[in-house]
Amino acid sequence: MVMKDIEALMEQAKNGDQSELYYLYDNRLGVFAPDFNDDDKLSDFLKECSDININLAKLSDILEHLAQKGHEWAFAYLHENGVGVFAPDFNDADKLSDFLEKCVEAGLNIQEYIDSDKLRDIAKGGHQWAFDYLEAEDNLYIDDFYDYLDFLIECSNNGVDIRDYDDFIYVDVAGNEDLINYLAKLGEFGYLDVDDLATYDWVEEHLEGNDEVAEIASKHLSEVFQYKEDIRWLKEQADAKIPQAQYLLGLLYLGEGNIIEKNESLGLRYLKAAEANGCTLAKEYITEMEVAQKEEYNKRKKEQERILAVKTELSNKMEKAEKGELSAQDLLALATDLAYGDVSKGIKINANKATKFYRIAAEQGSPEAQCQLGVRMIEGTGCRKNWKAGIKWLKKALKNGYEPAETYLSEYDTLFNRMLHKFIK
Repeated sequence: MVMKDIEALMEQAKNGDQSELYYLYDNRLGVFAPDFNDDDKLSDFLKECSDININLAKLSDILEHLAQKGHEWAFAYLHENGVGVFAPDFNDADKLSDFLEKCVEAGLNIQEYIDSDKLRDIAKGGHQWAFDYLEAEDNLYIDDFYDYLDFLIECSNNGVDIRDYDDFIYVDVAGNEDLINYLAKLGEFGYLDVDDLATYDWVEEHLEGNDEVAEIASKHLSEVFQYKEDIRWLKEQADAKIPQAQYLLGLLYLGEGNIIEKNESLGLRYLKAAEANGCTLAKEYITEMEVAQKEEYNKRKKEQERILAVKTELSNKMEKAEKGELSAQDLLALATDLAYGDVSKGIKINANKATKFYRIAAEQGSPEAQCQLGVRMIEGTGCRKNWKAGIKWLKKALKNGYEPAETYLSEYDTLFNRMLHKFIK
């Protein structure tokens, strides 16, 4: 068959002739020829066929090849139609893993199609790339902690190297026997960030009783035990007035490293002793602490002065309001501050005063104050309830152009009718 005939067959296939497409594929002609190496052209041709709903299931090997070269549409077609490696009866886990790994290497975001549980199953089968991919996509963790540990254990047992992920498990064991049992199974891959000395004491106690689990757990805690020994040694050296030891012990008691229980007064005492014995690092640290403390003190003092100024200003405004020396606008602002309070200004809610100043502003003709006064009188906020007077003020506010008053009037009218209807019944 001449090339012209082959091109004609390809055109017919792109026009919806499935039999011609299969003929080309079966006979390895045109874009399916063994010596045809243009994957982009092959992908474009098949994508056109797919777009007009030609069934490409028979070409799953070609689609798998294209997907592994980074053509996402081919991956999506295989997955959505359940063909090739995604066929229901396909059970070669290693082949599926190899396929997905190559797709990832080609830049495909497979998590749009493959859920994390499936990838974890692949990782548990000993496939390093799946574990790495989950970690890179921040989907390694499982909500149930014990399931998470089981997953990690199975991965490590099947040859997945998880030692590089030093953030994969930070647990305060705190004497929890179940957790120590789980962590013991992790062998050399276990990492602990333990800040509770009760854990060390628990392990030491069980070691004395030849407890096998505690013996395994102690391997994980060797570094922690070393901390305890270091601290004992540091205390001995500090008591012997070695300035470097006094300095380090002072830092630990001040909370550096979260290794021992924090004790600021004891830590400062050791630092000052180290400074007195000629430790320049201790002197610098104490100087930095004093500067930080002074800055914090000045910050608090400035804030207290600000709040005092606000309170003084508020007191002056209230005094002027009582004497009738504030404008309606200033009265409204003052009343609103007292009605709702303002923590940032140190203003506390004072319902009675707020209502009083709303009344003065309302009498001076402020429509907003008239509305607020009406609502407070109906609700009995900062004054005795007076439905009739409250409605009167709301109507006055509306008449003076304050539109929100209309909403309140409508709501209270509805409420009044309900109450009346209930009373008549």
